[in-house]
Amino acid sequence: EEEKKTDDTASSEDKISALRAELKEAIEKENFERAAQLRDEIKGLEG
Repeated sequence: EEEKKTDDTASSEDKISALRAELKEAIEKENFERAAQLRDEIKGLEG
């Protein structure tokens, strides 16, 4: 059985990567309100 800590770290990194991609898309669409929400969420996950 794999360590849960490793799985949690991997899933957090995956989520951050997905959020970064969504953030980039929001900026390209000039959806700055959404971009700000995503930025804050990423900061929260990164600690």
